[in-house]
Amino acid sequence: MTRPVPRRCDAVVVGTGPGGAAVARRLADGGWAVVAVEAGPGGPRPASVAGLDLVAASAEASRLWSHLRVRDRPGGPLRPYTQGRGLGGGSMVNGMLLTPGDRVDYERWRSEHRCREWGAEAMAPWLERAAQDYPTLAPGAGPVAEALGRAAAEDGLPVGGTSLESDRLGVLAARLAARDGRRWSSADAGLGGDGPPPAGTDERNGIAVRAVAGGELTVVSGVPVDRIVTGADGRVRGVALASGHPIDCPLVVICAGPLATPGLLRRSGLAGRPVGRVLRDHPSFAFTLVLRPEAVAADPRFGSSVRAVTRLVRWSSGPDHPGDLQAIALDRVDPGGPGSRPLAVVAVGLMAASSVGSVGPPRTGPRSGAVGATGPDVVTAILETAGDRARLRDGVRRVARWLRADPFGPLVEAVHLDEIGTELAVLDGLGDAELDRLLGSRPGPYVHPAGTCPLGPADEPGAVVDCEAGRFGALHGRSGVRLADASVLPNLVRGGLQLPVAAVAHRIADDILSAP
Repeated sequence: MTRPVPRRCDAVVVGTGPGGAAVARRLADGGWAVVAVEAGPGGPRPASVAGLDLVAASAEASRLWSHLRVRDRPGGPLRPYTQGRGLGGGSMVNGMLLTPGDRVDYERWRSEHRCREWGAEAMAPWLERAAQDYPTLAPGAGPVAEALGRAAAEDGLPVGGTSLESDRLGVLAARLAARDGRRWSSADAGLGGDGPPPAGTDERNGIAVRAVAGGELTVVSGVPVDRIVTGADGRVRGVALASGHPIDCPLVVICAGPLATPGLLRRSGLAGRPVGRVLRDHPSFAFTLVLRPEAVAADPRFGSSVRAVTRLVRWSSGPDHPGDLQAIALDRVDPGGPGSRPLAVVAVGLMAASSVGSVGPPRTGPRSGAVGATGPDVVTAILETAGDRARLRDGVRRVARWLRADPFGPLVEAVHLDEIGTELAVLDGLGDAELDRLLGSRPGPYVHPAGTCPLGPADEPGAVVDCEAGRFGALHGRSGVRLADASVLPNLVRGGLQLPVAAVAHRIADDILSAP
């Protein structure tokens, strides 16, 4: 017997990434009947995304919005942009590296963006709460990551601490969202993962019902939410799925991600505020390292490499920008087939960027309930500001110096600036403007979109959702709609988004449950 999609519940949560999974589970634990709707696939995850191999996960087409394309400037050429698809959202394909952001990030939310109740002290317990959802693996350093750490230490950076520590700079041990040698996604953290199907699961139509303390959590996968339904009085009545199926509920929590959430609001006639006007991301650049075959053959860590991040290096471009630069290494990125050359990557990221892009309506084609071939018109505006260009430029030059240092000599045969073999020595002859053009033409591997529907007070023109207690994440001017994904971040944090977004979502869910 096929289990039908529920027609009524207390709340629908749209999306199951770090925000959606946290909200759905928290509300269900609070005694609510919750339906979490995921546009992407459910069911057992492929082996490529179940393990710790970041390269394999990021190439798994079934767990990516494979047709998503973005522009780095208005009218510029389209390029691919990696976003996770399916239960767990981006946490299914990301680097698993857990970072909480720094105090300065949340203090900026409080002061610059006027989110008075979202400063560092207010966020600290929620970051700790979110971290409890994720078991952590402390991987030993791979050979390339070890060389990166040694070169950074020889350049004066301190050694010690982990990626889970706020405000810690230097060479840090990685902490990955993993357990027993496998990825631990937000679906594992909040939705029960992809283990043995719980009672009530119908794998044929992607519906799973999970009994939780005091409530019920129903997970529906493989179907987008087409729109939020409102009545003649403007009150939220529920959602309509792309299949045409309605779900009646008094509350919809949107966690579809910074690129898809604005589109759902627009399709639902709820975009009175400037949704999608601001898009923030971390610029980055990747060096390709050609490894010495004899070094690979001699070190068993290359052969057993899980191709995950094992060290994080953090430093500051200057006293006014603490902790704004970071570098990571992937010890192996080559496919390892016959005749292939052993390759590694070292990437540099600017973690406190000021450039602002946008997410507009679909470029062409019919409306779509998910990011896809007819998805939103995304302009990243990466490296738009002179300050961002200067700081990433300095970071790239510093890491290039590390790559020439003694720790890399026994491991690396050559360092390239691109996949066509441009040698590292070319960098020496580039002036600032020429290097800026190179960095702008080679967008790096970091993909951390945020801020398309930011928190802020009602009198802040750019704010889309409320930052005041009792209405955390509530759409300004509306009741019955809240947002709890990376789209609500007022600004970027210095690091990845998984823990910060989960912390924000937990806080918004608690605020919902505390409402009279």
